[in-house]
Amino acid sequence: MNHSHDSLLNTIRAAIMRDTLLEPGQRVVAAVSGGADSTALLHALVTLGHPVEAAHFDHHTRQGESARDAEFVRDMAAELGVPFHAGGADVAADAREAGRSFEDQARRARYAFLRGVAEKTGCNAAALGHHRDDQAETVLLRLLRGTAGRGLAGMLPVRMEGSLRIVRPLLDCTHGELCHWLRKRGIAWREDATNADPDHARRNRVRHELLPALAREFNPCIHDALASLAHAQRFDNALLEELLDRECSRLGLAPDIREEISIPLLLSMHPALRRRWWVRQFERVGAKPAWAHINTADHHLTGAKVGERMDLGRGVFLYRGRGTISFTGSKTEERAEDAVLAVPGETAALDRVFCVTVTPAAALPPGGARVWCNATRQVFDAARIAGTLRVRTRRPGDRFRPLGMNGTRKLQDYFVDRGVPQPLRDKVPLVTADDAILWVVGHGPSADAAVTAETEQLLQVEVRHAGE
Repeated sequence: MNHSHDSLLNTIRAAIMRDTLLEPGQRVVAAVSGGADSTALLHALVTLGHPVEAAHFDHHTRQGESARDAEFVRDMAAELGVPFHAGGADVAADAREAGRSFEDQARRARYAFLRGVAEKTGCNAAALGHHRDDQAETVLLRLLRGTAGRGLAGMLPVRMEGSLRIVRPLLDCTHGELCHWLRKRGIAWREDATNADPDHARRNRVRHELLPALAREFNPCIHDALASLAHAQRFDNALLEELLDRECSRLGLAPDIREEISIPLLLSMHPALRRRWWVRQFERVGAKPAWAHINTADHHLTGAKVGERMDLGRGVFLYRGRGTISFTGSKTEERAEDAVLAVPGETAALDRVFCVTVTPAAALPPGGARVWCNATRQVFDAARIAGTLRVRTRRPGDRFRPLGMNGTRKLQDYFVDRGVPQPLRDKVPLVTADDAILWVVGHGPSADAAVTAETEQLLQVEVRHAGE
């Protein structure tokens, strides 16, 4: 059937192609509540030739009325010849038990359900029925809450939810257009009474009170204005994220920062990029990147005293060291067990990989050990190492004899002199032999097995983070 004159289908098809939401004929899970928007989504995807799996999640609300929604979607899927998948939970009870809002718990439950359906059916994408009016509401809600550039982009046409690719083909369509399309085709849908209840949720109050007032008194095209803002902001965000990637690469800042970070290095970034860097770090440690927190964290670079900690939530803290910052847990992590290092060979321990090799001393480049060694590579006189080579973290009373210094020194004092932030000291690997510290990894070696002019065999240890 030729659908070239169907303007709504053409709009959806163009959005799918423009944002590369789905490949032609790609199987997709459609989240279908039974309302007008998701009903239009299911029918449109089927009409456009995409193999679809219909998925409905019952929130067990409205005194059992939600169960009728499930039956409606089941029957609709059967009429279309589409496989149907049902799931559900008592979201209100689960939210109370977890200490979350109903909306937050419902979102978690729905996405977990969609991931399960996608895995079972071999789909790598799930389509949601959010439209242009939803986008306008989202942008306005974020403005009211307080947001920045990333938030102003609203809902993205495509994003990842764990391993599941979420796509939104209807963002260029209004709710009115979707309803008109369904009526013209004689397609029924279900109405959720709570969608018209201004007291049900903040979004409904924005939908039924605030946006109509703004349209009436300020801009009759307010929905288009907000949705267009989101669309334009997506392009700005893409450029800024690309610039941030380049800047991080130039500065040597890894995407997954595990150790302390130089404050002068961060201050050399443009403030706009640095704030986006903060957002990434907040998300990496599981904290919510509220704009106020980002500003406070940025102030932490210059305004906090050494030793101060900023609570990021979820048991994560930002620690201000001596010229550095680091992200730490609220409690000291359990000490890792000792690990014997394979000689020669590779050993995984303390979230790192230790590679040990034995080579003739003549293999050293011009300049010798002093120029060859660095924070991740160290060489020793193999003949001066007695006992089993191990790696561990610090213990009370640890001492060693730093190369170039007279006598022994407490490891605690050594860390203080080196400016190692207190929360990171228990994470620094120590390469030992018969419990004598040979190397404080990332810092300096001991004099006990240092290379000399008489050294014949080198024992080299290289360290990298696991996964690199």
